[in-house]
Parts: sequence; C-alpha cells; structure tokens
Amino acid sequence: DSAQQLRLHFTYRHPGLGTGLFFKVFDFEGDDLVREHPQFAGPGFLPSSSHVLLASGWFSVIMPSVNQLQAVELKKKLDKGEDIFLLDVREPWEFSLAAIDGSENFPLAEVVDRQQEFVFEEEIVVICHYGERSQRAASELIECGFKTVHNLVGGIDAWSQVVDPTVPRYRPSG
Repeated sequence: DSAQQLRLHFTYRHPGLGTGLFFKVFDFEGDDLVREHPQFAGPGFLPSSSHVLLASGWFSVIMPSVNQLQAVELKKKLDKGEDIFLLDVREPWEFSLAAIDGSENFPLAEVVDRQQEFVFEEEIVVICHYGERSQRAASELIECGFKTVHNLVGGIDAWSQVVDPTVPRYRPSG
C-alpha cells in the first residue's frame, strides 16, 4: 500500500505577505511538496482560479474583496441613472421602517437561496442597518460568482444622515 499522506499548514496572517488565507502542503517527512514537486501546484491539484502560488512557497486562496461604497457615492450613481440593484438584507420589519426608494428586501438568511431572483443584475449594492450584515451578504454573493457587488458603508443609517433625512432612523430593537 503506497498511500500518500499530506500535512497542510494554514495561517491567517503571514509575516511579509499580510492578512489572508495562506497554506503550505507537506508530506509527513516534512518536505514542502510544492518546492520538491512543482507539478502539485499545476492543473488538477487546486483550481487555478482560486489560488496563487506565492514566491515563498505558500499558497494563497484568492478571495475577491467587497467594494465599499459611501452613501454619497451611491446617491451620485443613482442620480446619473446607473442601473443598480439595491439589495436590502434587513428583516422585513426593519425594511418597513426605513428604505431607500427602489430597493428590494431579501433578508440576510434568504440571500444565497434566492440569488436566482437577481442573478442577471450587473451591479449590486447591498444595504443593511449599519453595514455589517450587508458586508456579510456581499461577501457571500462574491463567493457565489457575482462580479460587481458593493457594501453600503454605514447602511441605511448613513443614508438617512448624509443623503436623505426623510428616511427615518431607528434603533436595532425597533
């Protein structure tokens, strides 16, 4: 039996490479398989679109970052008539209290399951109360393959304060 066993070393922070998901592949003798056997970094080992081999021998999983969009920037885009899908991921009771005109409500827990309802949208701005849930939803959408996804920084609360004071502000508890 010639079963090959591997060890993977993962780290979130790497000195000199920054923050991200980094990993190295070793066999049980401690040999760095990528340095010893470069073919392991080739086709079939890892999907080429999801990783990059760094010079130090570490792999890095490429996770596209979410674009951060300020409320004023969103207002400018909307005023120019840009075709933007406004995806509000708050709960329905929150959406009923305050919403940006033209936004559609898909609660966070439903976003991935209901993505087929907005799969053809070119540009998406994700909105929540303060920008935390929308960041999470935007990350999930990017992982699902959506290309142009923005998180509204500060959420509907920032929109109310900076762009449209007629949109009511509210407390998280209602």
